Amino acid sequence: MKILLVIFTLQIFAFSRALALDTCAAFEMVPHEGVWTLTNGARVPYPTQTRNLDSYILFGSLSASRAAEYLAPHGLKPASVAGRALAALSVYDYKESDVGPFRESYLVFLTRHNGKLALFHELAWSSEETTALMSDEIWGIPSRRARISVDAGTSFAVATPQGPVFEMSWAKKPVLHNPFAHNLSVYAVGPKDKDGRLKWSPIKSCGGASSGSFDEARGDRLVVHDKALAALLTRLGFKPLFKELARGQKAIQYLPEPARR
Repeated sequence: MKILLVIFTLQIFAFSRALALDTCAAFEMVPHEGVWTLTNGARVPYPTQTRNLDSYILFGSLSASRAAEYLAPHGLKPASVAGRALAALSVYDYKESDVGPFRESYLVFLTRHNGKLALFHELAWSSEETTALMSDEIWGIPSRRARISVDAGTSFAVATPQGPVFEMSWAKKPVLHNPFAHNLSVYAVGPKDKDGRLKWSPIKSCGGASSGSFDEARGDRLVVHDKALAALLTRLGFKPLFKELARGQKAIQYLPEPARR
């Protein structure tokens, strides 16, 4: 497990390698091109811009064979490290964006599609009606309305009207500081993609990140209340591995060419 953690840490740092700081001028380099109109009448500019974003992610390893079986119907293969597949539970706190402040949470699997890294969004929750519709109608990722709380950057909870979904807390904030500015080719695929079509690409972002191992002995905690989610994680052999927080990010997300209107 320690070898897996080291390899995974190196891969994450490789994704976040420092580039020239003018990468943060992405909004000027990639301006809005049009507007997407949702079924509730909300108008969403694209590319969608986020000016201030904090993210909190718990990465975990999975049984590679079980993950491969689970993803096969979607035409995807798991991205594996040291013989284990990878998944993540995440909370995103969008403080300033084109659609105002909101929060989202995801369960994603790291996969490969046509030779590219793709994030398969199995479950999604959103704090606002409009952002839930954005997830569903624009990116093909059905999202449930939920109350998503963030307490001092170390405690997170997701709850729907039907009850709590999961909680996670970190005894200490991650300590490996890693300022970054990067371009990534990481695509998202949602359950509504019958053909596995890649939906969008976060092309530029910048900010600062911290990361470290998830350690229950030191007080880190993950509690899954939702029975269906707990059963899925158990079935796939999910083992918490690595935690990351990223502060003050700026990001741009493209829409797929056929979906622009």
